[in-house]
Amino acid sequence: MARPSHHDRTEVLEKATELFWDKGYRGVSVSDLVAKTGLLPGSLYARFGSKEGLYAACVQHYADIAEAWRHPFESYASPVERIRALFRTMVAQVTAPDGHRGCFLVAASQECDDREPAVTAAVAACMERSVSWFARQVEAAVNAGELPPDTDVTALATSLQTVLSGVQAMARGGVAVSHLPTAAAATVDALLAAREPTRSP
Repeated sequence: MARPSHHDRTEVLEKATELFWDKGYRGVSVSDLVAKTGLLPGSLYARFGSKEGLYAACVQHYADIAEAWRHPFESYASPVERIRALFRTMVAQVTAPDGHRGCFLVAASQECDDREPAVTAAVAACMERSVSWFARQVEAAVNAGELPPDTDVTALATSLQTVLSGVQAMARGGVAVSHLPTAAAATVDALLAAREPTRSP
């Protein structure tokens, strides 16, 4: 049998991600995956090892999409504005009428624990990619004079990721959705303003 192409794998991951996103990890059976992806059980296990392995692969696939989604924000000249623009866009998406599912990575982190080590490891690695993006923008902001030289890059990047994940989790749970845009903007502004250089009068 010919080895499956990258396109075939991508199609399987996209379909499986949609299913996991809609029904949750524990709500999806192997039979559901077979029906959704068109793979026979033997092929599914041969490619991904297990349902957990497939879910971990879906997490990594989603993280690749998220990485590409972040690229356009780097067109902003101001690193601080890149961060603010990302938050504005993300909050608008997750609070839209069809955005109730929130972030797939956040959903995975909430659903899985040490019983699914492959998934938790994939989620942690993917979250680190997001923190790294924030860290690059914070470091660029320091170099551009938008943030002070003594800014703790890792702490600020981690704080921004924490806000991002929190907003996504609240949107997924339908909590205070109408207030999330204002709350997220105020929190991000407060985090950045607390570290802005002091200007001489």
